[in-house]
Amino acid sequence: MYLVINVMNRIKNTKLPLHSRYSKEKSLEMVRNRYFHLKEILCAQVPALQNDIAFCELCKEYYNNGYKDWMILSIIANIMLNIMLNKIPIPQNREEMEREVIDASEEITGKVYPTYVFNKEKMDSSFVIFALTTLKAWGFEIRRARLSKDEILNFLSERMAFFEDDIDHQPLFSKNGGEWPEI
Repeated sequence: MYLVINVMNRIKNTKLPLHSRYSKEKSLEMVRNRYFHLKEILCAQVPALQNDIAFCELCKEYYNNGYKDWMILSIIANIMLNIMLNKIPIPQNREEMEREVIDASEEITGKVYPTYVFNKEKMDSSFVIFALTTLKAWGFEIRRARLSKDEILNFLSERMAFFEDDIDHQPLFSKNGGEWPEI
């Protein structure tokens, strides 16, 4: 029994290599694309959030946990999309759902929602969904019905360098309010 526990502890403490699907170039391309598309969609919402002290404090916590602006911006956009999509009837099939998401993306472009909508509870729950879609973007198939936030983030962090890749810039939601990165 001691041998099994000892081996398990060594395995648990061993850092695994990056996943074979990970590519620094592809990752940075995905990050650039997110900034590029989100800048247009969130052009009005970001300044409102930059002026909200409570939201900037929440982002400070996220930054301390390794989150990048492209993650926070994706979560903001997802929350705005969900607000819009909750106003329409449930689509009947995947194609209809994809059309609705595209229409909703166009609808939220340039809109400003009240900053209280982007609270910790909504941001955290939206982050899990964002992380799952990131896995799908890398070509992973989600086979388990329930994955914990920690399981998802551990995999993305350890095997996909999720919290490492970004484009250099001053954080958007920092004390002095940063700028969008040069793309």
